[in-house]
Amino acid sequence: MKKFNRFKGIKNRSLYLPAITILMVIITLGVLHTVSMIKTLDRNREQLSRFIKKEGADLISILKAEVILEKSFSNRLREFLNEVIKNPGIAYIALYDGNDKEWKVWSKLYKFSNIFSSEYISEKEWEKGSFQKIRKLPNAQNIFEIGEYIEHEVIKGIIIGTYMTPLEEARRQDIHHAILMGVILLILGSGAFYFIFVVQNYYLINRTLSEMKSYTEQVVESMASGLITVDMAGNIVSTNKKAVDLLKLNKKAFREPFISVISSEYLDLNRVILYGEEIIEKEIDFQRGKELIPLSLSATPLKDQEGESIGAVIIIRDLSEIRELQEKVRRAERLASLGRLASGVAHEIRNPLSSIKGFAQYFREKFDEGSEDKSYAEIIVKEVERLNRVITQLLDFARSKELNIQPYKISSIIEHTLKLIQGEFKKRGINLKTSLLNYPIEVDWDQITQALLNMFLNSIESMNSGGELNIKTVLKPEKRGVEIWISDTGVGISRENLTKIFDPFFSTKKGGTGLGLAITAKIIEAHKGEIIVESEEGRGTNFKIFLPLKKS
Repeated sequence: MKKFNRFKGIKNRSLYLPAITILMVIITLGVLHTVSMIKTLDRNREQLSRFIKKEGADLISILKAEVILEKSFSNRLREFLNEVIKNPGIAYIALYDGNDKEWKVWSKLYKFSNIFSSEYISEKEWEKGSFQKIRKLPNAQNIFEIGEYIEHEVIKGIIIGTYMTPLEEARRQDIHHAILMGVILLILGSGAFYFIFVVQNYYLINRTLSEMKSYTEQVVESMASGLITVDMAGNIVSTNKKAVDLLKLNKKAFREPFISVISSEYLDLNRVILYGEEIIEKEIDFQRGKELIPLSLSATPLKDQEGESIGAVIIIRDLSEIRELQEKVRRAERLASLGRLASGVAHEIRNPLSSIKGFAQYFREKFDEGSEDKSYAEIIVKEVERLNRVITQLLDFARSKELNIQPYKISSIIEHTLKLIQGEFKKRGINLKTSLLNYPIEVDWDQITQALLNMFLNSIESMNSGGELNIKTVLKPEKRGVEIWISDTGVGISRENLTKIFDPFFSTKKGGTGLGLAITAKIIEAHKGEIIVESEEGRGTNFKIFLPLKKS
């Protein structure tokens, strides 16, 4: 759960970080636009100021030329000034004759008294030869004044005041334009931010859903149980790999009725889909081709967000391993009970057998050699000895011997056991093949030798007319153990007898006690090993004995 929450946090961070980045870009662009707007306004103001100054300077030059041509303040100059003042950009024209009281002003304004005093235009400014400044006149708009001092008999200086209205208007228009562009940029940026945020949100959510879907599909596919979903009509909608393998489904099974795979006799889906009932762990024997496998079926209603039924979910479990474990438990319980019974019975039988054998030997010595009575006595002694061997084996099976665990090489144990029965191979014409590796195991030498001896003799006795016995050791690193493979070309074991060969007193051999393989299985289990048998009648038998490796 913690990992999943961390994954969710990463998704949230990846969702908001790009959005914050986009927001910062928009803010940066807004700042850049504002700085650019201010610079543009200042530049436009400067350009308009230069234009007005140039226009005023040109006009002063013209007036200066007119003044120089005139020797006095003539009507012609006055008319010229009256024409110039008609220019909408000119506020006033003032001519100075050297006396502070003697300004001649041509103006569209009024109330110009005392505004051109020496306090306004300082001596230093006149000494420079020209001046320019912006001044707010009473009851007037902003005025840009430009003037020049000249040497003339009548006129000493010229001042022209031009309106700043075009400059201010242009400035206002630039400001309005800049604000409009800023608003447009803000709207476009906000729209782009919202669009990118929505698109990214959609993309990330879609990617998250895709990953969760893929993760869920992988979980379903990796389930150890089979899963099938059906719709309201009972048709198969989806399956996982385990269900396909268990039921041997093909592509044609999809959208086909579920009852075509498993009969409603075993699983009534109508109870689940229509009435919302649950079926839990119903065990059936499913016919899959030629084999019959045990299955457990569970079915629950599948509902939508509103709680309405839209189908059913069916869980299928293979009970083969569970059945095998149950059979092993039952077998172990039977063997334990049988062992206790056998132990008690063997002790009770051995005492009378000893008496019978003693009396038989006594009478055998009393009878004449070659007489019928003597032969009968010998038969009694042999049968008592055979019965005693059976009881000894039964006691070995019933008793739990303490293991004397020591490390040995598995090849040494097998080679030693084969030497004990070397003569049997020559006697029966059996070809022996071995492929042994020196894996170290920890076992009880005597008991493992007895178990292997029982296995080898069992294989030899199944090959009356000769054959081949193949013995091989195989490493099983995933189980941390080694397997002994014993393969013969004998008569084999029928299918119905295959599950009984390790039961006590079960034997298909004439004169067999049925305890050899039972004792072998008990010894292997005591060593925490396992025996697996594969056989087919008429085609030989394969035994696989698993033993754990040395712990170190």
